[in-house]
Amino acid sequence: MYVVTLAGSPSQRSRSGVLLDVARNWLHAHGAEVRSYSVRDFPAEDLLHARFDSRRVVELIEQVLRADGLVISTPVYKASIAGALKVILDLPWRPAAATPTCWRWTTRSSRSSLR
Repeated sequence: MYVVTLAGSPSQRSRSGVLLDVARNWLHAHGAEVRSYSVRDFPAEDLLHARFDSRRVVELIEQVLRADGLVISTPVYKASIAGALKVILDLPWRPAAATPTCWRWTTRSSRSSLR
């Protein structure tokens, strides 16, 4: 099994990143090959200028198309996902829509509307 993970936090260390580490370790322990990405891996100018042909963006799309699953972990900011992750998810993903996806998010507020 081949799984791609995508960390949505712009921070180097975050609770959502720790959660993703736990998922990656579990997947490795159960024999999965895991390829990991973070929003920090993508040049901001490529995302903000919709350069869908940039090397890193093309690589991510190709890996997700190849994957048996996709695990996304993100913090919640003001009842929404991180902005950089939102930009990545706005990429032309149509062929990858069939890839099974697991979402996990973290929030500091017990009043968050995303639970």
